Amino acid sequence: TFYVFLIPCHYLTHTAMIFATAIWATYIHDSMDWNIDPIMGSKYHTVHHTHYIYNYGQIFTFCDRIWGTLRVPVGKTGVLKGEKKVKLLPAAKGLFGSGRGGKAKL
Repeated sequence: TFYVFLIPCHYLTHTAMIFATAIWATYIHDSMDWNIDPIMGSKYHTVHHTHYIYNYGQIFTFCDRIWGTLRVPVGKTGVLKGEKKVKLLPAAKGLFGSGRGGKAKL
């Protein structure tokens, strides 16, 4: 939290931002199948944790679309048991290329 000294803000604003970040972190890690485009929902974030080279965005999907690292999950991505894998739509070419995740094993 050293940035508080670099970018001054009111104590209550800082507390509200920390509270909102905690809610956000819970939302993207709760393994629910929710997505509200262009917001980086839990389905997108699950792909980030299962494939590691896609969906780097923190809150929005804009930068992933631009850099070609956005992969859209299809179907359920929540708690999967056994050999089930997260299904993804093919990678779209981004504004600056196909991104790091051009041909990953699915």
